[in-house]
Amino acid sequence: MPAWSVIVGRRPLSLVVDGLIIAALFAGTAVWGFRYWTRVSVNGQPFYYQLYFEPAVMVACGKGFVVARPQVPEMVAFLQQRVDRFSCDAITPQTALGTEEVFQQGPWLYLMLTVGWAWRLLGVSWSALGPLFAAMFGTTIAAAYLIFRLGVGPLLAAIGAAGLSTSRIHLKFLPILRDYAKAPTIAALYGATLGIGYGFRTDFLAYIPSFFVTLALFAPGGLLRNLQIKAAAAAVCVAAFLLAAWPAISTLAASKPGCQWHVVILGFARQFDRPLGVESAPYEVGREYLDEWAYTTVTSYAARAHPGIGHIEYCEVAYGGATRAYLLDVAKRFPADLIVRAYGSVLRIVELPFLPVEGWYADDRPLDWNAGHGSGLVIVLAAALVAAAIDRRIGLFVIFVLIYFGGLPAIQFSERHFFHFEFITWFAALFLVQTAMTDAPALRALGARRIAAGRRLGEEIEAPDPADRAERDIHGAGPRASGPRLRPIPKPPTSSSSTSTRLRAASTRPSRFGTTSHAVRMGASFR
Repeated sequence: MPAWSVIVGRRPLSLVVDGLIIAALFAGTAVWGFRYWTRVSVNGQPFYYQLYFEPAVMVACGKGFVVARPQVPEMVAFLQQRVDRFSCDAITPQTALGTEEVFQQGPWLYLMLTVGWAWRLLGVSWSALGPLFAAMFGTTIAAAYLIFRLGVGPLLAAIGAAGLSTSRIHLKFLPILRDYAKAPTIAALYGATLGIGYGFRTDFLAYIPSFFVTLALFAPGGLLRNLQIKAAAAAVCVAAFLLAAWPAISTLAASKPGCQWHVVILGFARQFDRPLGVESAPYEVGREYLDEWAYTTVTSYAARAHPGIGHIEYCEVAYGGATRAYLLDVAKRFPADLIVRAYGSVLRIVELPFLPVEGWYADDRPLDWNAGHGSGLVIVLAAALVAAAIDRRIGLFVIFVLIYFGGLPAIQFSERHFFHFEFITWFAALFLVQTAMTDAPALRALGARRIAAGRRLGEEIEAPDPADRAERDIHGAGPRASGPRLRPIPKPPTSSSSTSTRLRAASTRPSRFGTTSHAVRMGASFR
């Protein structure tokens, strides 16, 4: 359920508090992000394919989403970062502009438009992008606060969001525009977020199935109830995605449409085995992290599987089909290896808050992927168990989120693809603290009741029924003539004394914002 829909359903005072905290977090972290970006960019911009940003320059200069052929010499110098600024006057009326070679459409469209509009306001300069980075950073931290509010109160959510703004792995990717641009768009209306996010990075396509799995399995009522509501929600999500993503989808034909599976093959490069904590297999799907290597591997496979197939152009439609066929063949032959890589990814993702960033220290020490010593896994599993004690459905949902989003980075296990998942462990830790503060007595009472029920069940099994003892005495049978019999256990009352109701009643605490307990709020967030 979108975090904002949970926030707006709260009481007016709580809504005001959340709004003030969000505004303060956005403003404060935007300033902090701008200062950090300025400091790390003083010696030049990190690499994020600046050579591809010619359409963004054209948008800033009012020429539209086009490129010049041949390129303007001043444009070449700017894209190669030999100069920091570009003057739109260099694009003369005689410059030939067109869209025939604009491959930056499709998954790059919204990124180019965003940078182009920013340059139109700030001037076409690499060093002028600081406010854009600051706004993205502030939006990301504010969105993290909304996510944390699904499970904890305002204070802990604010502390967690502020802590995330100082995360080393988070800050490492702030100056890398192409990879960081997806972070601010993750937490909002899901369908529109995916559609807009697709225009920044194709990573968002992998997040689509999780919405429908959650809707089908973890929405209230189970799998077969509330089908009309689920169908309507699914339709709204699809419509929002198509509406938001259509400008990018409609231009795929001009933007290398056959490279969607190419990145998956690159993810099998041996350089990712050690970070995943897996041993190299005796076979090779893709040895090197090189586009040329993957292209050669796929075309060679296609020629063997389909003799006479002819030439396959790189990243065109035929290449996409050949790449997909190759990956499906690998999955059929070695499914366990794919599962092991996903499992290794989950174990790494939960340790992100404890992971030192490569190159962060002055001595450039090698990256220690075991720096957390399993602490993150313990925190996340403990949070899942506590959530399951509050509501089994919520606990299963937490496990699903961990497995799905924790396993996804195995596709290509590079930090730039998963740094934003660090919030998972932060959320789990904050949730445990919140539960210890507000619901520990209720959980202890629930555990005591379950232990007592287990003891009573054991006594019922061990103690012979009085009627059975009398029957044995009448027939002269000794006390060991027959084993103990299980007496019927009276059914619990059908009133509101169920486990969940008792838990909620026991955990209700008066607070500044009302008497609803944290456990009830946690359950309500997913209803």
